[in-house]
Amino acid sequence: QPNVGQAGCVACASGKFSSALGATGCTDCAVGGYCPDAGAASALVFRQCPAGTYNPDRGSSSSDACRACPAGKANPVPGTESADVCKLCLPGSFADAPETDTCELCPVGKFISTPGNTACDDCTPGYLCVEGSSAPQPCRGGTHANQTVLTLDGFLSSLDQCAVCPAGTSCSVGS
Repeated sequence: QPNVGQAGCVACASGKFSSALGATGCTDCAVGGYCPDAGAASALVFRQCPAGTYNPDRGSSSSDACRACPAGKANPVPGTESADVCKLCLPGSFADAPETDTCELCPVGKFISTPGNTACDDCTPGYLCVEGSSAPQPCRGGTHANQTVLTLDGFLSSLDQCAVCPAGTSCSVGS
């Protein structure tokens, strides 16, 4: 109620809210969520958009304002200031569907080196790609790729699959 000596309170307009008792005004609904249409109890509430969605606009009055994150992006943290945007999935992760709350790590045998992807690429033959790989890795110096594993899988999924070079030989990185 902005005026003194009044018998009742005034409901906040659509897209505004007041969370304080005795308030003399209403606040625009923040980005990242919405404020239900005016009413006794609903005018006191700010509702965050659900995970996997975002709302970049102020003053929204309906959950319809929450937009799905596109594939390749996610919004895992409702209730924070970052809830007004979806974040690109980092290298080594992907989101293959819209409205994703968390990017998935690339599985063993796959990698992706750029952000914002909907899938991961197959590991380069003969290289190592562990879960969450952002690039295929060669075996370190002094070791070589286990040929049995390469024949079966085409890629390595663990450093344990790099065999130590026998005495009297040498193996450079990527052997």
